[in-house]
Amino acid sequence: MSLEETVVHILQPIKQFCYGYEKLRQTSREVPDGSPQSSFYATSIYHFIAVFYLIDKGKNEMGGSLYKALRAHDLQHLLGRVRETMEAPLGETNFGEVVRIFRNKILAHPKYHSRSLDRIYEKVDMEDPDVLKRFYNLIHRTYILTKGLSVQLAMETDATPEDIGLKMSFPEAQTIIDRQLSEEVDLEDF
Repeated sequence: MSLEETVVHILQPIKQFCYGYEKLRQTSREVPDGSPQSSFYATSIYHFIAVFYLIDKGKNEMGGSLYKALRAHDLQHLLGRVRETMEAPLGETNFGEVVRIFRNKILAHPKYHSRSLDRIYEKVDMEDPDVLKRFYNLIHRTYILTKGLSVQLAMETDATPEDIGLKMSFPEAQTIIDRQLSEEVDLEDF
């Protein structure tokens, strides 16, 4: 498959992930915590992060469908900051492991009992407000980096900014993404 074809196939799920994240942020301001609306968007975010960056790692430096697709074009280096985010410490484990376990035990292969979450809670206190804030900021960082990946991928092809829905140049978009990476989100935003 050519790089252009690969990018076309990658951009649609990235757009879905970004839409879900933006709806999660919007919904969290409108409905109570734990509502079906916010839970739907949150679980879709966990699933996308796991599929894009975490599952089926094997002996590779990184898991996920995007790593495999980009490696086929020798572009896996574009995921360096994402990999660092997945490896960011969170309690006695890391962010990626928390998302991966949640996705696998709660979403993909549920057993519908609290033991499914024990594996996460043994290693990280998700009820600690500081830990929760870090978790949400790592989700936010993953969103920004994923959005930035779409810009980087488009720049690797003959795509124009308009082709990926931008109303600005690629350098302008990259500047905004770099600025957003330094921003933190509050717990109230989730």
